[in-house]
Amino acid sequence: MEGLVIIQIIHRFRQRLLVDLRVHARFEVTTPRSAPILREGVANDEIHLVSLMDHSPGQGQFRDLEHYVEYYSKWIRGQDETEAQIRSKAQRLQEAPKAWHIAQAVAQVSLEKRVPLASHDDDTPEKVSLMAGLGATISEFPVTLEAAQAAKQRGMWVVMGAPNAYRGGSHSGNLSALEGLRAGVVDGLASDYHPASMLQAAFRLHREGILELPAAVRLITQNVAEMCGLADRGRLEEKFRADLVLVEEGPHPKVHASLLGGRVVYHDGYLELCPQNPGKTRLR
Repeated sequence: MEGLVIIQIIHRFRQRLLVDLRVHARFEVTTPRSAPILREGVANDEIHLVSLMDHSPGQGQFRDLEHYVEYYSKWIRGQDETEAQIRSKAQRLQEAPKAWHIAQAVAQVSLEKRVPLASHDDDTPEKVSLMAGLGATISEFPVTLEAAQAAKQRGMWVVMGAPNAYRGGSHSGNLSALEGLRAGVVDGLASDYHPASMLQAAFRLHREGILELPAAVRLITQNVAEMCGLADRGRLEEKFRADLVLVEEGPHPKVHASLLGGRVVYHDGYLELCPQNPGKTRLR
């Protein structure tokens, strides 16, 4: 129940935080014991996005069993686990039963509470079809172009990792976000394992001529807000929240200030020190 306790603590302090922190929970079909925690969080309006995923070897991110072994072998240097043991574990996981019936129950609760549902690491059109049948409206990190295209054909949102876009390729050898963007099948970029890459990726896509700046910025603002059901933000328009970020362009864009609902929650003093601005133009 530790996961649920953490979620509850987040909500206890949400009003005191400097960001509108929301909870994204993933259900792994090979660990059904987490389902009660997830269902309770969704039922109590404590979870705002649910992903269904299967990280077992032989499909998804690790379609190739050898890829799984190679990937995890990088992390065992100096540890007790051997490559042979990783291979044996991979085979056991590949043969382990998967609780898709529980995933369906998790999906049902999410849909009843109108919590957006995402699939994770889609690798084939058939996998996309399965997830769409469960109610998923977002394809999160599809690992092949075919899967991403199938998701778009079904009217699903497609989101890729911002680190993937910034690096110019997947660190695990799967679909490049740039390839997906050039094919017109990517709607949004997620922080994945490196939050700072979202802003950097958007400006790099513009700098390298892949997208116009407004379209690149929509990948991390408007489009993501819409796919997550956040209808009050993501645009600079009347009646929308004034969530703003003041950014200085350059090879490495720099954030000078952030506003949450029009309230300054961070600034580095740049406007106060900038000689091009009169003294009365300050963020306080």
